[in-house]
Amino acid sequence: MESTSCRENCPFVKQGFCSSHKECPNHIETWWIPNEGGQPVKLDDCSPKRMVLQQQEMQSRFDLVTQALVQSRNEYAQLCGYLKNLVEMSKAVVLKEEQKTKEIKNEEPIHLITDESVPN
Repeated sequence: MESTSCRENCPFVKQGFCSSHKECPNHIETWWIPNEGGQPVKLDDCSPKRMVLQQQEMQSRFDLVTQALVQSRNEYAQLCGYLKNLVEMSKAVVLKEEQKTKEIKNEEPIHLITDESVPN
């Protein structure tokens, strides 16, 4: 990150509103920590310029978050579809098994053949 201060090109200094860029009403000094880590860096900034740069960075991040949200939504919808299908298939299997169980219960009881029941 670099300073955005106008220094000698400051319009307020050129117009005589202030004697140096440090007296400019738009001048700010900020401390930033680099993305890679390390020591904080002090920057001289022109606040309108820094504001635009920060706004662009935030917009870029917002766009990435929006893309991730859309992807998550689509994956969630797909997962819901899979789960609904799984529930429907499970219901069908359970109903089929219940029907088989009812059919078995409704049949005549099975009699085992023993020596006593066989005529001579």
